[in-house]
Amino acid sequence: GNFGTQLSVMAEALGMDVCFYDVVTRLPLGNARMMPTLEDLLAASDVVTFGAGPVGLSAVMGAKVKGASRIIVVEPIQYRRDLALKLGASSVLDPREGDPGRVIGKLTGGQRVDVAFECAGTGPALQLADQISGRGATIVQVGVHREPVSFDFFSLFFREKTIVTSQGYS
Repeated sequence: GNFGTQLSVMAEALGMDVCFYDVVTRLPLGNARMMPTLEDLLAASDVVTFGAGPVGLSAVMGAKVKGASRIIVVEPIQYRRDLALKLGASSVLDPREGDPGRVIGKLTGGQRVDVAFECAGTGPALQLADQISGRGATIVQVGVHREPVSFDFFSLFFREKTIVTSQGYS
């Protein structure tokens, strides 16, 4: 079905009230459009979302509904971290409190994650998404970068990663 139907199912599965659903479905949720494409990757996967604004939270909900085994959210704003937990995140981290990469490593038993959603739109978040994702992982880049970002594409090649982008305005 269409994306609105998928979000409706997500909202119902997570016990969300209709008011919040109405707000979320009217925002550009480009990364959530990727959920059908990523469905096989998300099942039983470790997932990290950088940024818990409307787009990042939609990634959390989609990953939860699609069966991710662990969903970690990296977000500096407390109320967004709280909301991420309510919407299905397993753990939330404040990136200002230590090294998120090390904390994620502890949470995953030293393993790298399978899927990383970069929803913050910052160069450091994209670079960290690369650092904490493992061989064969997928990085979903949906954060809007207002400045050019330096990125080591050799890392993608060397560790056989995939990077995909999506935006909700097409």
